[in-house]
Amino acid sequence: NWNAGTDANNYNLSKTEGQLTVSNRKAKYEVTVVANSESKTYDGKELAVSGFENEEEGRGIPVVAANGKTYYVTGLTSEARGTDVSDSVASIPVNGTAIVKDAEGNVVTDDFNVKVTNGSLTITQRPLTVTAETKDDFVYDGTEKSVGYSITAGSLAEGQKEDGGGAPGAVR
Repeated sequence: NWNAGTDANNYNLSKTEGQLTVSNRKAKYEVTVVANSESKTYDGKELAVSGFENEEEGRGIPVVAANGKTYYVTGLTSEARGTDVSDSVASIPVNGTAIVKDAEGNVVTDDFNVKVTNGSLTITQRPLTVTAETKDDFVYDGTEKSVGYSITAGSLAEGQKEDGGGAPGAVR
């Protein structure tokens, strides 16, 4: 194409055809998706965590490749739930097979190596200080003795109470 005002008749034009070869990338784009994590202090209620950081409803997990373009990863799941400290999960498994799509929805998985950073579910112990009464008026007589106590710092989780029977100071 010639610019306006340029007359091709003023030129003796010769041209040589070139060649353009497009091939698949040999090196895959490396991207990482990060599973969500949650933590709290024990409160007797269930804590649940699922999904991935920045996950978009209906699109997937956005990742930016080395070419500067945004792609979306789907096909993966990660979830855990727990109530007690013993339910904590240091590394929540990620299940499924990663599928990578470009912004137009075309599957381009073969061009990617998707790495995963597992999430965690952490329930920490609730702080509680129990102070026993001081009794100095017991004289040994071979019988079992007990003393009372009081909670002087912290509290039991909602719905939990001290056990009035059995061993003094037992909680449930």
